[in-house]
Amino acid sequence: MVTWAARSAATPHRGQAVSAWLAARSSIAFICRDRSSGYAEAGPIGAPDAVHVADRWHIWKNLAEAVEKTVTRHRACLRRTSVDILVPAALTGGQVDAG
Repeated sequence: MVTWAARSAATPHRGQAVSAWLAARSSIAFICRDRSSGYAEAGPIGAPDAVHVADRWHIWKNLAEAVEKTVTRHRACLRRTSVDILVPAALTGGQVDAG
């Protein structure tokens, strides 16, 4: 069983060419891809039984983008919370009532 195969530089990247390339390799069970619409559209046509999965690099990239958007959107809340926690501790000599 082949667990992975690198795409060569000559492998087509879009639409019908990708579908034909996948169809010529009937043993393909998984398609590891990025967010490219070309592969997303061609996969079900050329390899209808293949499972689409994201590689680790794209999973981490997507997670980082989501975290960055969330932190940016809630920056004021985060800043306010850190002041509420840190300032009273500094003023009371490190002893803060937890209740």
